[in-house]
Amino acid sequence: MELNKTYRPIISVIIPVYNGDKTIESTIKSVQNQTVANWEILVIDNGSTDSTESLVKNISNTDKRVKLLKSAKGRSCARNKGLDFAHGKYIHFLDADDQITNQHMERGLNFLDKNNDFFAYVENTEYINEKFQKISGVNESHEKNLSMENPFEISSVLFRRTDNIVTFMVGLDHNEDWLFWYQNLIYKKIEIRYDLIGERKLVNGSNTMSDLNNMLGSEIIVLSKINSKTSLFRKVKLMFMFFRSKYKKEEKFVSIVKKRFRFIYVFIKIVSKIPLIYTVTNYFINYKIRLLREKSLY
Repeated sequence: MELNKTYRPIISVIIPVYNGDKTIESTIKSVQNQTVANWEILVIDNGSTDSTESLVKNISNTDKRVKLLKSAKGRSCARNKGLDFAHGKYIHFLDADDQITNQHMERGLNFLDKNNDFFAYVENTEYINEKFQKISGVNESHEKNLSMENPFEISSVLFRRTDNIVTFMVGLDHNEDWLFWYQNLIYKKIEIRYDLIGERKLVNGSNTMSDLNNMLGSEIIVLSKINSKTSLFRKVKLMFMFFRSKYKKEEKFVSIVKKRFRFIYVFIKIVSKIPLIYTVTNYFINYKIRLLREKSLY
């Protein structure tokens, strides 16, 4: 598809990708199959070493709405670069191994165009495996509190582009979307249609959903940055997971967590050095992780 010089996309679809040559084509195709055509796709390659770049360039040669950009490593860096280069009135993030259903963007566009007091439009998510078969029901958490957990999958939200968007926290590779949604949506009006499927999310062994130590360990980082009244028990549990995660080695995140939850941080650091407590706690955590993985969501 050739574009004229006055082409202005209504929706900017931002796709961060790292070594996504197995899924990037089907992800882009799900946007090309939308019932609205006035969009741009910004594929942000953050260090791929496979054939991702050549695949995207081939698509871009025949569809000029698809653009390839490069960023530093990390999805947060990639998404932030996409935000910098976006031209659309609306923004839609899309992970490189997920898909959106054919009428998802049209429904969101129609609603937001008619309701200027609403900032974002959300639809529900269906989880699929690598054969694109449904493996679980839809996400039922959309009505839960954004200050307590992340109710919105990254690829399920269409929102307005503004000059005061709070960007993604660089270096945070897990639950970075929860922090982003909280900082940008918490006081905004959001239309939530969990009766409609807008996204099909791939669950496999390579996405961050499978990395539970870091996924759960990063939750205490997010809770350190938001106004949340979560229970003491949850904070203690997540702090223990923080010490099992990669983030305990990064001074930036240690400082954030210690500043907000100093006493819990010190307490867990001390008890983690007691062999019996450490062994028993790890046993129960590993048991819980096995249960979660058996549900096929992780």
